[in-house]
Amino acid sequence: MVTRQRSFPVAALVLGVVFLAATAPAQVRINALPWTIDAPGSYVVVDDLVGDAGITIAASRVTLDLNGYTLRAAAGAAGDGIYVEGARTGLQVRNGVVSGWPERGIMADSATASLFTDLRLGANGLCGLRAGESAVIENVVARHNRGTGIGGFGSTVVTDSVSAGNLGFGVEVGTGGVVSGLSITGNGAGGIFTGDAGRITDNVLVSNGWLLEDDRPEGFSGPSACFAATGYGISVVGTGTLVQDNVLEDNVYGLQLLMGGNTIAGNLVRGSAPNYSFEPGNNLSLVVAELPEVIEWPAYVTLAGTLMGVSGQPGVVLASDDITFDLGGHCLAGVPGSLDGIAVDGEHVNILIRNGISRFWDGNGVDAETATNSQIESMRLFHNGLSGLRLGAGGMILDTTIFENELNGVWADEDTYISDCTINDNGNRGIIVGPHSLITDTVTSENLSYGIEAGAGGTIDGCTVSRNLLGIETEEGASVRNCTVSCNIEVGIRVGRNTVVRGNTVVGDPTLELDIGIQTLDGPGVRIEGNTVSDTAVGLSILGMGNFASQNLLTANSTPYVIARGNAYGEFVDLSGGGAIADGNPWCNFVMTP
Repeated sequence: MVTRQRSFPVAALVLGVVFLAATAPAQVRINALPWTIDAPGSYVVVDDLVGDAGITIAASRVTLDLNGYTLRAAAGAAGDGIYVEGARTGLQVRNGVVSGWPERGIMADSATASLFTDLRLGANGLCGLRAGESAVIENVVARHNRGTGIGGFGSTVVTDSVSAGNLGFGVEVGTGGVVSGLSITGNGAGGIFTGDAGRITDNVLVSNGWLLEDDRPEGFSGPSACFAATGYGISVVGTGTLVQDNVLEDNVYGLQLLMGGNTIAGNLVRGSAPNYSFEPGNNLSLVVAELPEVIEWPAYVTLAGTLMGVSGQPGVVLASDDITFDLGGHCLAGVPGSLDGIAVDGEHVNILIRNGISRFWDGNGVDAETATNSQIESMRLFHNGLSGLRLGAGGMILDTTIFENELNGVWADEDTYISDCTINDNGNRGIIVGPHSLITDTVTSENLSYGIEAGAGGTIDGCTVSRNLLGIETEEGASVRNCTVSCNIEVGIRVGRNTVVRGNTVVGDPTLELDIGIQTLDGPGVRIEGNTVSDTAVGLSILGMGNFASQNLLTANSTPYVIARGNAYGEFVDLSGGGAIADGNPWCNFVMTP
């Protein structure tokens, strides 16, 4: 069985095409001004037009194609270039130029769900474009209008456009507005002005806000659209808005949030005074792109790159609780006369500074003396005129290298925790910490004064301390355990009363004549147990009374021990001649001389 395909006569196909063409809506040609559109349909401009009045749209579902031509006001004209009359919807205006009108280039604030695309709007007496709710504005250039360049009410979307040299704002949008991919330059009142629940992303805003500087053109009286000038590159007056990945340069002011509940992330802001102005309660991820910079809000802060300081100024000032400053591997570099590289201003908590370099500042690399319960992590602090780091009570210093600072490597208050750090070649102490601090697995060497100076009740465990004037010194109630202390000029370990010194290896420098391995300044209550001391002028120097020494090994010391009366110690067994250890006293100390 053969199945035959159904076919239609050619004539029938031709008639169908003719019928469709006949029923398609015709494009109305606009060849003069003024013109009123009072019915839905498609309209096209067929020439450059000059008139006393523009085009009025008094219907919904209108498409107006300017067809690459210009609508220009005649001398003495009034009104707008394109005016939407009444509540309309579904309008499209595209592909042309509207310029020189005494009021707006396009006034469509009564229209909803409109599209404006491929337009050039310039030198109009007020706004370039004023759109209504839910408008889409794309590829529009608004230049040198005497009000705002591009504006829209709630949920307006503006993309891939330019707004430059307008006396008002570059762009104004209302609740739910989106502004993305714009170049906004040289606008008098400010760059972007927006409200609640918006998205402001990937825009470049340069040199906006000059109207606040009273640099108005001759004869400028200030249209009403400019009275609310902010001078900011971006100003958000609502809540729930995302401002992300914008570049703001050389605006009078930078980025402003007048309410809480907004999110800021990844913006590059520089050249303004100030760069940032925020109300509390926003989610802030800020980029520091120039120095000095002050951060006054809880925030996550990064660096745009390596930045140079300014003479007479600090680098970055942290003036709030709950700041994380992640340098991202970049450097803050001071110049002659500059102050601290990073400074905490005021009494603040929960500050984290990590992953970068602070060097060549005339002040401190980091001055966080007033910050409590804060943390320094993976930093390099060197060649600073004062200390590498100052830190307040309850702080943590982790995996940080500090060297060649003119004063101390680390100065820290009570209850400090220091671990896995390297602190070398500083002009005074390597580390000085307050009471009840813990220092573990840290190397400190070749500091001009003490390697480590710890307050009462502190613990020093597993550290390597070498070639300082004095290795380790503690106040009362401390613990020094499992450290390697070598070649310090005066004393390896010196402790106050009620301190435990246990399991350390102390090695002197045979070229020195006065160095002491382990020394007590007074008593009682010092326990010196299980240490190895070698190559010093004096191995153990126990002063004061009521202290105890046992199970220490003293080798190759010029004088193995000097112990004042009133102290207790295990018998010193001399093993210099070798052989078996016959004494069974478990508290014995052992001596081996060269």
